[in-house]
Amino acid sequence: GPRTLEDLIQSVSLDGGDGAQTQDGAHGVERRLGGTEMVAMALLLLGQMMAAGEQAAFAGQPAADAMPAADWGEPTLRLLRRIRDQARRLGQQAVPMVAQLATATAQQVSLVLALHALPPAGPDRTASGGPAADPDLERFAAAMRDVRNTDMVPVQAHGIVELRNLVLAKAPCVLADAERLEATVAVFVELAASPDSFLYLNAIRGLAALADVHARRFVPRLVAMYTGADSRLDERLRVGEALAQCVLRAGAMLGEHAGDVVPPLLASIEGAAPELVLSAVAVLAAAAQACPAALLRWIDDIAHALDSLLLAAARADDELAVAVRRAATVFWCDLVAAHEHARLLEQMDAGVLRAVYRTLRRLADADPDELVRLHAQSGVELIDTQVKSQLFPANYLP
Repeated sequence: GPRTLEDLIQSVSLDGGDGAQTQDGAHGVERRLGGTEMVAMALLLLGQMMAAGEQAAFAGQPAADAMPAADWGEPTLRLLRRIRDQARRLGQQAVPMVAQLATATAQQVSLVLALHALPPAGPDRTASGGPAADPDLERFAAAMRDVRNTDMVPVQAHGIVELRNLVLAKAPCVLADAERLEATVAVFVELAASPDSFLYLNAIRGLAALADVHARRFVPRLVAMYTGADSRLDERLRVGEALAQCVLRAGAMLGEHAGDVVPPLLASIEGAAPELVLSAVAVLAAAAQACPAALLRWIDDIAHALDSLLLAAARADDELAVAVRRAATVFWCDLVAAHEHARLLEQMDAGVLRAVYRTLRRLADADPDELVRLHAQSGVELIDTQVKSQLFPANYLP
């Protein structure tokens, strides 16, 4: 019943249900419950109750062992939200067994919270004089049910596509409802880490769709997910793919959000793994392709970062280092070429420009990789051409 559910939620909540969170984190929870086994037991029980509540929400009627959604008062919903947040923290901090259970529980709680206000399914909805069915709500419920069908990848993929379509259609049942929107984001983030390429590619498209529809809210969120040190490398790389798609589709509107994208990306490059460096350069290259003028404000920082990357990668000849040198030289050529008639170099600090020029000359003359030499030589020639056009403008008319 309600009291049992509340007691269970309070037993796993950091604060015991009084609304004032402590600073103990996941370890405080484990100590209070008497260790990892008690935490796991509480999560298993809560997960079973959430699964029963999920089935009841999908079926439109309460399950025997679930608390009816209609009986959920605001205190219980607040407790559910707290346990969801705490379960997410446990999923990142606890021992592997507890982390896996906590992550699954958080997903179940998010889904039940998202569905708790759905009208009952089936013909009884209107037979009793109730409100007519909302097609978008039905699509949302069906999509969430498909996403939870982990036994069939095509069904899961269909659910992701449906969620993405609802986002692109700006369906109020998703974008105007905080719980459903949060559940939708959680689904995209979760399946973006899936080993199945069909699932994770569609999840990435879903994240990009959120940023397309509500850029001011979700572009910073994507960037935070991408640059967050707590995220796994593969997750960050996949979020980077979504960010690159979003940047490309922003086009000339990128200038409104460039401040949310460029500085964090440049900061994340320093000392990062080569794979992440390649990803960040790809996102910046997408920005240069979509709206070159949006990068002018940070041209010195970009040039300095590229120079540092090239110098660091030049000290190694492994495959990733070569890939970094190729990506950085191509990006530089594309950036300068995109501003061929915009006097880009006039806006650069002279010292930064000299450093980049010397590095490119060195790579063009002596890099062991032929493609790096070719792109570096192109970069040198682009700089020479723009400098000459500034010195002798009559000979270089647009």
